[in-house]
Amino acid sequence: MSSRGDLLRTRLMDQNSRILVILDDVWEALHDLDKLGIPSGSNHNYRCKVILTMRLRPVCEAMGAQRIMEKIGNSVDDFSLLDIAKNVSKECKGLPLAIITVAGALKRKAKPFWKDALKQLRDVETRNIPGVHTKVYKPLRLSYDYLEKEDSDILIEELLKYGMGLRIFSGIENLEDARNRVYLLLELLKDGFLLSQGSDKSHVKMHDVVRDVAISIASEGEHNFMVSYYVNSKEFPRKDSYEQYSHMPIVANKFDEFRSPIVCPKLKFLMLKLCSGKPFKLQDDFFDGMSNLNVISLNSILCLPASIRRLSSLRTLCLSNLRLGDISIIGELVTLEILNIRECQLEEVPVKIGKLTNLIMISAGVLSRLVRLEELHMVGVKHCSYSILSEVESLSRLTALTLSECSEDVMYIPSNLDLSSKFARYTLAVSEGTCTSGPIIHDYDKNIVLVITKTTPLEREMSPTL
Repeated sequence: MSSRGDLLRTRLMDQNSRILVILDDVWEALHDLDKLGIPSGSNHNYRCKVILTMRLRPVCEAMGAQRIMEKIGNSVDDFSLLDIAKNVSKECKGLPLAIITVAGALKRKAKPFWKDALKQLRDVETRNIPGVHTKVYKPLRLSYDYLEKEDSDILIEELLKYGMGLRIFSGIENLEDARNRVYLLLELLKDGFLLSQGSDKSHVKMHDVVRDVAISIASEGEHNFMVSYYVNSKEFPRKDSYEQYSHMPIVANKFDEFRSPIVCPKLKFLMLKLCSGKPFKLQDDFFDGMSNLNVISLNSILCLPASIRRLSSLRTLCLSNLRLGDISIIGELVTLEILNIRECQLEEVPVKIGKLTNLIMISAGVLSRLVRLEELHMVGVKHCSYSILSEVESLSRLTALTLSECSEDVMYIPSNLDLSSKFARYTLAVSEGTCTSGPIIHDYDKNIVLVITKTTPLEREMSPTL
């Protein structure tokens, strides 16, 4: 740290203007800012002003902070709100996370909402949640309760597939509508400071304290969550308590607890992610006690247990970092709607997958993993949201291709793909059912065939390529 601190100190001291340094989410008192490279003390010019944000007021006091800033806003139109706002702020106990979430919940609300919020903050029973300061529970609970009723079951954007499998989106009939609903609800949660922007637009982040409170609230109803992140075997709940759980997302270094089957008759959602160590093998009868599963997400598991074929209610199956081998067993999951396969060792896509007539999504990235694929024939693919041609470009052995009666998204031709040099034989057929229903690969060497049965905007994309 000293070398980095020296570099930071040099850069800060070389500045001609005054510098504001913000230390966010400080958990312990920092008694020597010099070691961090922040100029302080009598030997410096005090060109640095330091702002600290933290969850625990004693940490702020231990560091000798000169003052605690309180912010209500630029103006308050109704001055009668001032006293109520001050009392609400007092109930937040000066904790930044509490103040921010309550402010988001009461933004643009009239006086009756403020009065009711103050009453709730004073009256709500404080629950003992591990890792959550008792003083912050009430404000977070208030912010959660002030969401509209239909928003109480929102999942973050990356869990769209899980939400579809769990049927949490009322009035939704397809993935595009579900995706739009998710983004709308995410914005509402961000406005209430219950979510924040992630590393990019496709990710969001949730404060761990907010998450713990949300799980506690969600478990008050018919659902019961066992959420375990980066735990060891000793920290798992007792196996005889599993019957009560409806949702079990688990990230762990070991899955010793699951070396034998478990009984979870109420379980709807199961996620097992091994974050280190060797891939783990589940017994073939592992799923026998989970007959009501709707969603499964498996990471770093050696193979699919044979008992998965008996899950008659499974709608979403997400597999990553698996040695799948023969996956024909998936073809027996006739209720499956979403199949997501990522970074798996896959021998082949078996014919039995064709039984999945309810499938509405197959993940991008699957085809590009099939490095030995020589021929690909796809007919009547209407609901694929990405370009097949952009996936197969990297497959060096692929020489024959048929895309017939597919949606325009499937058949979109990337500008950097030269069809004539890539494929010895290919057929692209754009039609409305008048084209042949089977593969159209003729027995000609290095012959390029393009069949267009109806003029569409796609034709303009194809012409320059030819």
